[in-house]
Amino acid sequence: MKKLVIYYSLSGKTRKVAQSMAKQYDADIVAIKEKKRRSTISAYLVGCPQAMGHRKTAIEPLGVNLDEYDEIIIGAPIWAGFPAPAFNSTVAQLPPGKKVSLFFTMGGKSSTKCEAVTKQAVTNKGCTIGGYQSIQC
Repeated sequence: MKKLVIYYSLSGKTRKVAQSMAKQYDADIVAIKEKKRRSTISAYLVGCPQAMGHRKTAIEPLGVNLDEYDEIIIGAPIWAGFPAPAFNSTVAQLPPGKKVSLFFTMGGKSSTKCEAVTKQAVTNKGCTIGGYQSIQC
């Protein structure tokens, strides 16, 4: 079973978790890169409202063919209770029929606000949920 870990990380915390998962699952790994790099201030002032509104952001091409993978694992930080906008942009690219697992890093205590929303976004693409994790960093 071929697996891919795709992640977005601004501070590096999500990257560390993604690298660990890729090693654990013997998976390929790809970083999601926004076309316009955010500063920490931009993440708070612009990114948090975008996350709360479930908006997308312009991202660089992933550079992999998602159809080649049996399972896709997507990770992102939680901003203002919801995934960073780059997560939404990545979900929009999912091919139907894939098994998709999700992981989110956060400084807070819970990602319950975003769990149903993110799972629904994935199933709306015709994919199945393989798992969901919230990881405190």
